Amino acid sequence: MAHESTASYLHRLAESYRVDCRQLLEGIGITVHGRPGSTPGSSEIVLSPAALHHLAAFARVPGLPLALGKTVHGARGLGPGHPTAHWQPLEPAGQPTRTCPRCTLHRAHGTTSQAWAYQAEHRRLCPRHHQWATPPNDRVRGLAFS
Repeated sequence: MAHESTASYLHRLAESYRVDCRQLLEGIGITVHGRPGSTPGSSEIVLSPAALHHLAAFARVPGLPLALGKTVHGARGLGPGHPTAHWQPLEPAGQPTRTCPRCTLHRAHGTTSQAWAYQAEHRRLCPRHHQWATPPNDRVRGLAFS
């Protein structure tokens, strides 16, 4: 999915194998540090280049490093060959938003209707289904109703 967060992609992939993200990553040889936030979209997972390579090979998606490249950064202080993943909280302004559930259901081949993506505000309305991408806390910021 376009601009999907790394955590969202991992969650969808792990869900298809009926495991959680930590089990999936550790199962393919990636050391995981930290825990995800309690609210979906409130945290992101940062993969080392080696971890991203492992994940791309496991998922059989050669272009995965390019797809996740905007949200994936090299882990600090680790050698290039050490596959690690770090969960980190995100500030509310930097959190991804929910994608259109109908588009997600179609692209995920019916497996899930929930995904999170980094979308510019002017692109949060699905042009096909006319559904608004909501932030993780389900509040629309900047609008006041009297």
